[in-house]
Amino acid sequence: MSDEGGAGEPLSDRQKREIATCSPSDPCSNDVAWRPCADVRALLGNDAVYEAAAAEAFPEYNKARLVSIELPDRSGDIWRRLGFLEHLGTAYLFVYTRTWNIWIMGNKLSTLALMTECKEIGSMCDADINTELKAIVPVIIDIIISTYGEIDKNNYLDPRTAQVATIDHMKQTCTKLRPAEDEELPSAYIEEFRCALDVELSKYVSEAYPKGACAVYCTSGKDIEGPGADFSFAAVISAAKRSPQNFCNGSWCSVWTIEFNYELQFVDIKGKIQVDAHYFEEGNVQLDTNIDRKDSTRMQSPDDCAVSISGIIRHHESEYLSSLEESYLNLSDATFKVG
Repeated sequence: MSDEGGAGEPLSDRQKREIATCSPSDPCSNDVAWRPCADVRALLGNDAVYEAAAAEAFPEYNKARLVSIELPDRSGDIWRRLGFLEHLGTAYLFVYTRTWNIWIMGNKLSTLALMTECKEIGSMCDADINTELKAIVPVIIDIIISTYGEIDKNNYLDPRTAQVATIDHMKQTCTKLRPAEDEELPSAYIEEFRCALDVELSKYVSEAYPKGACAVYCTSGKDIEGPGADFSFAAVISAAKRSPQNFCNGSWCSVWTIEFNYELQFVDIKGKIQVDAHYFEEGNVQLDTNIDRKDSTRMQSPDDCAVSISGIIRHHESEYLSSLEESYLNLSDATFKVG
């Protein structure tokens, strides 16, 4: 903080702004703590200074915490089927465009007529698949606020729906949507890899973090049109549980950088996991921890790469979560033991 001004002198607007930009929220909630922010506004006694500070602090907080924000209804044309694929015996995400092209795990199937909420759908088939859709319902779509999708301070790409969302960072809401421009999206070749990984990662996140969100971004090489060059992805996972009535808050953020080396036919995977937890019943216990992980796999087809990479992420995150659970089980015996 600036040293300008002596003891007993009133704070300058610059100093007030610096104070207001420090920690706008509860670090464990993934949700802005509005009461402290209101207190800061009152203490500053200057709405203009507060608004300027908030405009600077809130975007940084939202990006650092990978805050997820719900998009407007049906904005992404993404639906989750109730039921199962007969030949696979599991549930999958279905993504369709406004031209009603259905995709499963990145593989385009036959074009269907207009689908309505919870309507029974007849059989759909192509050369490889002949199965039945039981029912379809809309899924709540969240966009993750991250540096990887940042177009400018208030506009963020959602790669899954190929849309750009305008974000009100203070209210943590989406105020406007537009289709992404071609130059903001990866080529068809890169998108095949990205989409396949996004589907596999979504399946994992839906199992491991019921209220979590994830996204896969192309961070380099997005204009590559075919094999022969390197490219990179960032896979991000964000999950939070805020339960003040049970005296606990917590958040999980993980970022996985994935580098595809075409010459070596090798995929290098590096991850950083950040966990925050706050338990405040009959005491005040906080956990703030992070860990780095490294792994690799060989370069394969988009679908095979997606399965392999998501499996690696699942393994490392499950392993780390198990170690945290074990630490908590031993907490009373080890940490608070009195000799």
